[in-house]
Amino acid sequence: MKTVGSTFRKMVLLFSAGALLVPSAAFAEGYKGPYTTLKTPKAISRINKAARRFKVNMPAFNRAFGTEAADFKRASSVEVKLPTGQSLIAPTHHFGNEIVVPYHDGASTHDAKGVQRSGEGPLSKLVGSGEVLWAVKNHRNSHPSLSLGGNVDKEEIKLQDSHAQFLVGVQRKANGKRVRGVMTFNNPQGYPGGEAGAGRFGDPTYNSLIFRPKFPSYLLGKTASGRASRNPESRSLIRAFNDNIRTMMLGFNAVTKFPGDYNGGDPLGAFTPEKAKEATRHMINAIAGTGEAKVAAERFFADSNNKVYCAELGFLSASAALHVPLNHEGVVRGLGIPEATWNNFKSLVAKHNAAQSTPFTTLNSNGQVANVKASLSPKGLKPMWAYAPEAVRQVESKKMAFRSMTSADMVGEFLRLLVGRKQLGEQAGAQIEGALLAGMKPALKGMANLGNLPETDPRVQGFNQLFSAIHDVVSRPHASYDAFRTALKPLMDQARAATGPQQGGRPGENLFAPPHLYHVMAKGFGQGEGLLGLEYAGHNVHWSQVEQALNSDRSNAR
Repeated sequence: MKTVGSTFRKMVLLFSAGALLVPSAAFAEGYKGPYTTLKTPKAISRINKAARRFKVNMPAFNRAFGTEAADFKRASSVEVKLPTGQSLIAPTHHFGNEIVVPYHDGASTHDAKGVQRSGEGPLSKLVGSGEVLWAVKNHRNSHPSLSLGGNVDKEEIKLQDSHAQFLVGVQRKANGKRVRGVMTFNNPQGYPGGEAGAGRFGDPTYNSLIFRPKFPSYLLGKTASGRASRNPESRSLIRAFNDNIRTMMLGFNAVTKFPGDYNGGDPLGAFTPEKAKEATRHMINAIAGTGEAKVAAERFFADSNNKVYCAELGFLSASAALHVPLNHEGVVRGLGIPEATWNNFKSLVAKHNAAQSTPFTTLNSNGQVANVKASLSPKGLKPMWAYAPEAVRQVESKKMAFRSMTSADMVGEFLRLLVGRKQLGEQAGAQIEGALLAGMKPALKGMANLGNLPETDPRVQGFNQLFSAIHDVVSRPHASYDAFRTALKPLMDQARAATGPQQGGRPGENLFAPPHLYHVMAKGFGQGEGLLGLEYAGHNVHWSQVEQALNSDRSNAR
């Protein structure tokens, strides 16, 4: 499912050549970590060890994708052919020691060696019961090279990441028994479709990157020595917020509408905590409200400003969940929901969990949602920012779950992951990045809708002037990487302002939560600038391209 990439219609996109290199000042004083996950590090270590019982069978993989990759690292990378005639291999989808987690839409299948396997057995080990993980489906494996020197495809700038879905550990009935499994939330609800229907994983050539949310460690509390507590009871807050994300996702997936222009023209509806609270109030009324409140909620979600594309579902659900506990204090007092509506919502949660028909299921074409357990927040649970150290609490209260992206951020991250100037050093980095940017000029001009205008047009003249200024800074070696960032900062400040929300525009216009937001976050973008972080949890690769790794216990790996 392709989703929002960027509004490349603005000429100021050009500013973005180094946007990744400058941290956002708006978040500079916020909490920067450390972060922790729902599972303990020991549990994650066990999961990773189990996942490494598998490896990609490269002959089967290359047959499926029509490629000739020597290994999976190369298959997770792109060969960048520069205008200078040089090439470099950019490991855009490589995260070090890859963890291979097989998938299949059916209950059972065969691996690349013909061994019978459980379709989602390894996934059910990765995703615990009720846990929510992020998955970014991509076409990187089908696009092993990129030639720069002319047009740059928008899908490349989005790193070939075209859909975000959200994995939830569930229990479902099979042969009269309850078995562990994994379902997926998607917007649109019916995705990915096919023989297996909605709520599954997709075809053999649509692999995913899987990411685990990281919560701020201030939720763990402190021991007497001042260190973060690691006892199981201290993790109850993390569990409560994970459960709230899952329930918010269940509700929002039922009531939101998918936009028609999902690949650049749809605004980010909830881009502030107040907007997330407003959306939550309407979600509860759409599920459990009556009369005018219900009508207003349905009108709200039908408004083009509030339609929700795939990756935006995770952005909205997580942000709402961290700001609005689903308890009396958060809903009745915090949102002004009437007692009767709140009591009805609680009743519907109970009925849903008892496998009765409710709006959670009747409003959703994804039958898998019937297996997702809804949760109410514990009494006394506060918004997540309220647990932060006092010195940063106010800043935390203004954050969404993740930092959204502007067009400048998107092109900046594209350059960062394809070049890696800090790692290459100033001499080589300046040469390559300068050539890369020069080769992108015709495409960027076209994306800004300036390609058919004469050179005498003031907009084209402004474009050329700003391009030259950016290119001069980018292509010139500086005394250090930090000196480069300092020289570029004034232009990047303008870039973010110019490619972000504009006065008089639609709310949320020019702000995006595209699928590759979660990918680049796990690579370092925006960590600490939202309430959550993300860490790599695995590559979801189809069973037909996977085999047992050497020296592993097959019986435990199914």
